Amino acid sequence: MELNCPQPMVAVSGAFKRYTSKSPILLRGFSMTVPTGAIYGLLGPSGCGKTTLLNCIVGNRRLDSGQVTLGITKRKELGYMPQEVALNEEFTIEETFFFYGKLFDMSRAQVKMRMKELLTFFDLPTEGFIGELSGGQQRRVSFAVALLHNPQLLILDEPTVGVDPVLCSRIWDALVKMALEEKKTIIITTHYIEEARQCQLIGLMRGGVLLAEEPPLTLMASHNCNTLEQVFLELSQKQHEASNKSNEDLTESDTDYKKMANQHFQPPLISSQMWKKSRFSAQLFKNVVWMKRNVPIMMFLLFLPFLLFTIYCSVFGKTPTGLSLGIVSEELGSLADCQANSTEQAFNYTDFNCYFDKPLSCLYFEHLKENDFNLIEYNKLETGQTALERNKVWGLLHFTRNYTIAVLERIDYGFDTAESVVRDGTVDVRLDMSDHVIGTSLQRMLLTTYNNFIGEVYEACGSIAEAGKIPIKYNEPIYGGSDPLFSYTTLPGYLMSFSFYLPMLFTSGAIMLEKLSGLMERKMIAGMTMLEIVTAHAVVQIFILFCQTGIIFYTAYGIFDNPVEGDLYLLILLTFINEIAGMCYGFMLSEIHDSDTNCSYAGTGTVLALFMTTGTLWPMEGAHPIMRAAMWVLPVNAAVTSYHSIALRGYSISNPVVYRGFLSTLAWCAFFAIGAILINRVRKGVR
Repeated sequence: MELNCPQPMVAVSGAFKRYTSKSPILLRGFSMTVPTGAIYGLLGPSGCGKTTLLNCIVGNRRLDSGQVTLGITKRKELGYMPQEVALNEEFTIEETFFFYGKLFDMSRAQVKMRMKELLTFFDLPTEGFIGELSGGQQRRVSFAVALLHNPQLLILDEPTVGVDPVLCSRIWDALVKMALEEKKTIIITTHYIEEARQCQLIGLMRGGVLLAEEPPLTLMASHNCNTLEQVFLELSQKQHEASNKSNEDLTESDTDYKKMANQHFQPPLISSQMWKKSRFSAQLFKNVVWMKRNVPIMMFLLFLPFLLFTIYCSVFGKTPTGLSLGIVSEELGSLADCQANSTEQAFNYTDFNCYFDKPLSCLYFEHLKENDFNLIEYNKLETGQTALERNKVWGLLHFTRNYTIAVLERIDYGFDTAESVVRDGTVDVRLDMSDHVIGTSLQRMLLTTYNNFIGEVYEACGSIAEAGKIPIKYNEPIYGGSDPLFSYTTLPGYLMSFSFYLPMLFTSGAIMLEKLSGLMERKMIAGMTMLEIVTAHAVVQIFILFCQTGIIFYTAYGIFDNPVEGDLYLLILLTFINEIAGMCYGFMLSEIHDSDTNCSYAGTGTVLALFMTTGTLWPMEGAHPIMRAAMWVLPVNAAVTSYHSIALRGYSISNPVVYRGFLSTLAWCAFFAIGAILINRVRKGVR
């Protein structure tokens, strides 16, 4: 075959590439020329830069400097088989062909006809899911997909790994036929060096440098070797010896790299259209099929909001009940005395114009029991103190022997009350304050019950109840109920934090799954753009968000009847926009991170930070002044305040607190979306 062509199909000159400033240089001034209509075998050990070079040729990576020139102008003229299988495991074989057929503008009839030919040639079954095929069958399907649209340039990365020798021979015969009769250009990498003898031209690559580029027979003859392996070994030894004698080549290459690294590299193939309906519908079809074939995951995504909010509304923010209180009453023989018939005892305090059928401590115990306290009696103060220290009770109340008389004398004598009377008429309270919520709840409930108790005593003594109570009058609250639950206050932070986190988790997971499996890389090489991929994911995600939002609000406000003073539809709209912000954040995370583990860590860290800064765990007014000022600029915080004002204060959209929450959330949507685009451009595509 004549290899000297006026216009080569692929020409690479002065190519330099490294992924980071600290990573090794993978391509060091690499140059190669692939004639039109030739089979070019690119040989070299693992890690020498072959796959990186192919990715730069197909436009999936950008060279740091150098130039790649192709004899084709459209992506549908390129067929690419990556080293990984890079196929959707949830697809059937037929669905896989139709998916890529859409990307290459093929009609259903064309796909069917071509699919029948390829399935027969590669000895593949007509039915079955990709994930159920053997590794060798999957690679054959991958190979067939690269040939589906009959491209002019074929780039095949290790196409014969795991293939039966008989089929391997047929594949090589077909490749040779395509090159000879159809003038197709084929670049192939292989670990099987000897099978590369069937190539018209081979390039031997090591350490990012092309050692030789000649026809295989010419190479063997010029080096007086019988096999290509011997030729490669000889050239590798010469390169190794040269590098040991002097580091000049390496230093010079590094210097050239630094000088050239800032040069702009234009990818050889750029999608002519940023948006195409057929490509978008193909990606949307792929996403829908994934959901249909992963029903357990989808059910979990929909059930998770119900589970989270059921647990929250059932557990979080409720007033503690059934708390154990220790009682030491010296004026009673036991608590059973409170049940005795008072007419047989001297409880008629005529000196004070008061009549009670039992000691006043008993009356206070009744008020405590009405508040669902579990009263445990102890005979001695020391015994009760020990029980408190051992966490058998949350508090200990001590009543003196003269408690009732002292209380009545204190009422009767007023300003003339003796200090000893004040001491005897005081309830000595000792609390376990190791739990702030329980401790403060106990303090509040003890104070409230005592206030009611002393008012009842004053009434029995001929006065009015208010004369004995603390002289503070609480009117009806302007916002909220007279006895609100803590969960009402924290629900906005909890709801908005999780409505941000769940779409972020699903979105970043879906994108990372495609990136790590090679699916996104292969689709983009076939012509699909990031805009089409993101938009198709967004459509599916929005559908899921509608479902999750409905479940969240039905659970929080339908089942558990949390209060809503304002417009419920306004709350739903704010939540939905917040979910869009979470989805955009997921896209940005998937651009920042190359590992799904790191992406998950970032997402988990985000939701933990949101819990601590949105008032879910504690009001922001209790934070340090510097933190309080900083927290207002964080995502979700303004939305939480807006949600709280709508739900518990009944504010409308015209209120500045409310519309600032909407504007802030929309701004974060834009920030995350623009951030994802910029990071994608800075990092130069899929990594």
